[in-house]
Amino acid sequence: MTVEWRPVVGYQGLYEVSSDGQVRRLPRVNTYFAYGRTITRLLRGSLLTPQTLPKGYKHLQLSKDGNYR
Repeated sequence: MTVEWRPVVGYQGLYEVSSDGQVRRLPRVNTYFAYGRTITRLLRGSLLTPQTLPKGYKHLQLSKDGNYR
């Protein structure tokens, strides 16, 4: 069986979800200003590991523009 990846609605270009329920962060370039200079970093893509809440539900936080949801 082939796993199919599709973009997460509202987070296109940042996250994808697979046909078997896994979520991954896509690689991207992050640029920010700190200590009086501009810093550019390459963030590697990776699979996200969900937390298990006390009642057994799986939970993930996605971020976009510094806001978590």
